[in-house]
Amino acid sequence: MASGGPGPPLGERLGPRSCSGERLGPRSCSGDRLAPRSCSGDRDRDRDRDRDRDRERAGPRSAPAPGRPLTLEREVGVWDTVLLEPLTEQAFIANLHQRYKHDQIYTYISQVLVSVNPYKKLPLYSSDVIRAYRSCSRFELPPHVYAVAEEAYRAVREHNSDQCVVISGESGAGKTEASKLIMQYVAAVSGRAKEVNAIKGQLLQSNPVLEAFGNAKTHRNDNSSRFGKYMDLEFDFKGDPIGGLITNYLLEKSRVTAQQPCERNFHIFYQLLTGADIQLLKSLKLQRNVENYDILKQGRPLQYETLDDKRDFQVTRRAMDILGLTPDEQQAILRVIASVLKLGNVTFSPVNNIDGSEGCVVDNEYEVLGTSDLLLVSFETLRSALTRRLVTALASDCGSSVACSPVTLPSSAAIYTDLQDACELLHTDTASLQASLTSHTLDGRLDAVTVELSAAEACSARDVLARALYSRLFAWIVMRINETIKPKKHAKRKVLGVLDIYGFEVFERNGFEQFCINFCNEKLQQIFIQLVLREEQEEYVREGIEWTPVDYFNNAVICDLIEKTNQGILSMLDDECLKPGHGSDEGFLSRLNAACSNHPHFSVISDNSSPAHCFRLKHYAGDVTYDVTDFVKKNVDALSRDLSLVMYRCDLPLMKALFPEGNPKRVTLRRGTSASAQFKISLGALMKSLAAKQAHYVRCVKPNDTKVANEFDSELVRHQVRYLNLLETARVKRVGFAFRQSYESFLARYKMLSLHTWPSWCGLAAEGVTYLLRDLPISMAEYAFGRTKLFIRSPETVYELEEYRRDRLEELATLIQKTWRGWRQHRLFEAMRKSQIIIASNWRTWKAKEELRAMKQRRRTEWAARLVQRAYRGWKRRRFLLRLAHHLPSESPLCREWPRAPPPCQHASALLYKLYHKWRCHKYRMRFDQTSRNRMREKVTSSIIFKGRKASYPKSLNKHFRGDYVKLRKNMFWKKYVNLNWDDRHVVFAAVVNKVNRSNGQFVPVLFVLSTSSMLILDQRTMQIKYRIPAPEIYRISLSPFLDDIAVFHVRAHSPTRETTVEEPNLPGCLMGGGDSGSKHRKGDLVFQTGHVIEIVTKLFLVIQNATGKPPDINIDTEFEANFGQSDVVFSFKASGHPDMPPGQIRIIRRANKMEVIL
Repeated sequence: MASGGPGPPLGERLGPRSCSGERLGPRSCSGDRLAPRSCSGDRDRDRDRDRDRDRERAGPRSAPAPGRPLTLEREVGVWDTVLLEPLTEQAFIANLHQRYKHDQIYTYISQVLVSVNPYKKLPLYSSDVIRAYRSCSRFELPPHVYAVAEEAYRAVREHNSDQCVVISGESGAGKTEASKLIMQYVAAVSGRAKEVNAIKGQLLQSNPVLEAFGNAKTHRNDNSSRFGKYMDLEFDFKGDPIGGLITNYLLEKSRVTAQQPCERNFHIFYQLLTGADIQLLKSLKLQRNVENYDILKQGRPLQYETLDDKRDFQVTRRAMDILGLTPDEQQAILRVIASVLKLGNVTFSPVNNIDGSEGCVVDNEYEVLGTSDLLLVSFETLRSALTRRLVTALASDCGSSVACSPVTLPSSAAIYTDLQDACELLHTDTASLQASLTSHTLDGRLDAVTVELSAAEACSARDVLARALYSRLFAWIVMRINETIKPKKHAKRKVLGVLDIYGFEVFERNGFEQFCINFCNEKLQQIFIQLVLREEQEEYVREGIEWTPVDYFNNAVICDLIEKTNQGILSMLDDECLKPGHGSDEGFLSRLNAACSNHPHFSVISDNSSPAHCFRLKHYAGDVTYDVTDFVKKNVDALSRDLSLVMYRCDLPLMKALFPEGNPKRVTLRRGTSASAQFKISLGALMKSLAAKQAHYVRCVKPNDTKVANEFDSELVRHQVRYLNLLETARVKRVGFAFRQSYESFLARYKMLSLHTWPSWCGLAAEGVTYLLRDLPISMAEYAFGRTKLFIRSPETVYELEEYRRDRLEELATLIQKTWRGWRQHRLFEAMRKSQIIIASNWRTWKAKEELRAMKQRRRTEWAARLVQRAYRGWKRRRFLLRLAHHLPSESPLCREWPRAPPPCQHASALLYKLYHKWRCHKYRMRFDQTSRNRMREKVTSSIIFKGRKASYPKSLNKHFRGDYVKLRKNMFWKKYVNLNWDDRHVVFAAVVNKVNRSNGQFVPVLFVLSTSSMLILDQRTMQIKYRIPAPEIYRISLSPFLDDIAVFHVRAHSPTRETTVEEPNLPGCLMGGGDSGSKHRKGDLVFQTGHVIEIVTKLFLVIQNATGKPPDINIDTEFEANFGQSDVVFSFKASGHPDMPPGQIRIIRRANKMEVIL
């Protein structure tokens, strides 16, 4: 293998083996993170997470079909023949056979893939399988062509190195399908951008077009490539395809005019006739019946189960649309194809000229006319080109050596003949084309001589023209596809080449084309031997690696026999073609017999086992007998000047691109390059291109010659195994090394994996590699040191190195990103900080100016607003006051009306309302006398005390407080008393009330008198004063909130009604009563029941307030205490609602220290 190594692995990784065979992790558990580990740890888990994330992006790895999971454990036989025991030819073939029976058609020989054609469809190429092999190393899943494509693509993307996939094998072994699968895989795993998808579509759609025009059905393959194709897929630095370049090699153009039995012409002819609609066929002057065209009915049979020409034609048309071929270009292509079909039907009949020479005429001129219409050339011009030749000679020779006579053509009433149809298709003149086919022109330095062609020569000219039209059209299509798929950007790019070239062929009759095809396969075999077998073993010896040589057959001797300068078969063929009249096949065979008769790989057939004019070569794939008939003619393959001129004169624009030498301004006498020389040059360029790239090999094997599924011909496979050197390859790979690289390159790629070599190593490269490998968990048996290179034995170790490198690069990339982002953010911060300072400074300046301007404006506005407001408010006030003066409300104190004031006058209006209300109240009061005023005062006081607190209060509202209900002032006894006690002369209230007995709650009528200074209790009959209590001695009055008329007057302990001694205690709330001064009897608080309770309490409240200067306490509650002399009693009021008790009556019950009042 060339240096540079395989592509880096992705997906699930395999750990390297230790000396005991145990798998080791990629990092150590301790130490610096650069040091490798030999057990799991945090870094392993991080790497597993990264790997799982990559697999999630790649999609699930599902099985291609139920019961067939993609695991190596389910593989039958040995999936890599390097592991086969014993490694013999028989065991190798038996292993292939065993796997083939289980539809496991792929087998590895280390990094070489062996593919056996199954001749049936297998569920191995779905999108699920593509996702499974994506980002996966070659040795994780079963062998597959996708694995080879993945390795090559990853090498292009991550190693930035050119790669190529060389697909080789016999014809019918499945090379074309393998190349398409590789392109399909690359297209599926690369980028998804819109532009990238368009490029991938164009690259993939080039296959249907090239197969339609370049493939045909042969004995061994229903879709055999009759040309060699090498496609360079070009990628940018991201791994996305940006274009491509297709190189074609040696189209088998002889198939256009002749095919072997049971073979077909190129697919496009059948696709056009079968798949085109009737309008298209009419425009091309074609008929749908294939039997109507001579160049298509030679092979027979024409229909095959594996081919669907109608469907394929639609696929081809869609592919041409995607490739950017315009409708005019597609129409021109189909015109040329139809012209070839028409030309194939043109026949000639011999005639005798006047001078006795032989000439010819066109039998079916309608075919020529159709061709001329298709090619847009004159019918006469095309007919003349087919029947005459312009021969170059000296002027002195023209008159003596050539007789020129006109040819009289038979008149025909039919206008649309074959020749005419051909001319119409080519848009050329019918007469010119007929003349070119039936005559030959001698063109001297002074004169031009036209020579009539015989019927055989005209037929040959017709076939040459048909082959030239088709081959040049094919070359133009390839050129046009290249224009579409070429990279549009001029940037650094890498290449993945895919070589799909014809396989080794051995037919009953092998001609010039088979000779070139087999020579190409010899060169491919040579480069395989050179890179895989010879150079690898020589490198081991050169580097001092212990090595036991593996023998193999080197086909360099066969290649030299064919291509050696001046002595090879191709050189002798060119020499024969240089003879006057282009030589002969017999002369070429004589040259070969004379020069190569003693060569061990060459022999001339002298017996009757083969036809005459044959020679035999011992190729690497076996002996092949070649018939030299038409070798010289096909090698020269010269198109006459007459036909070139006629084709160039066609009005169809495409014809000028196909026949540039027909331009009259480009006259040259230089002999063209022979076909073999061109093929040799292009093949040499191909070999150089392959040698410059990292090669990946797919060796295709054909299991049988009958193209039948599930049939394995061991002898046929044995033959292929031998000439493909598969067994020798397995032996070399088994004992060799999978990877080698110079110390400098290895150190440059993997130096980041060791602390000793990172970031730079200043010593010898080999010493640095030694330190690097010591720091990695890789067994010493896995590598060897050469003189200038390091050799690694197993691919798994290489994949592990790539895994370590990728992990480390991710760390370094993270470090670089972190540093760069920090630097960028710091710079951005500094720039933003400076900008912020400038912006803030300018903004503050602007803001201050704006604030100053706004402040001045605000002040002016406020001054104007205040001025307006003052004027407005003054006007509103004046208006309100004037209206108020003329519309004052009623003078009644009960009137609540007041004019609504505007907002500025609300406060003034409230003050005015208070003043007005106070004035009218005063005015209202001034209308009353002193007595009425006192009564009003009493009513107001009553409202303050009882409103909302006493249930009987509302009944007192409509009653006048008369005060003296018994006309006490007229009573004689009272007058006497007043004369004695002047302080009680002013009676405030006098009425008979019920005094409540303290012991049993019985009512006792008494006369209750309230003067301005005291409260008196008198006997209502005798008018004897029982108690006189000064007003200041009463400190509290207690009532209930109910409808009862009971009131409790709380009296202080010291009362002026009796004499108190020093020895008597100060008992508050008690009255002392008795007959003589010596007796002491506690009376306590007084309890009364009267219907004038509201009036009594109100008047007493005012008397006490006037006497003491402060109001007494009015206690209204359902429960309160009262002092009854020696004890305190709790009054409790209850509204029972008893049915036996009349409404308004009460019942008082004394129970110990509690007196209950039941309502």
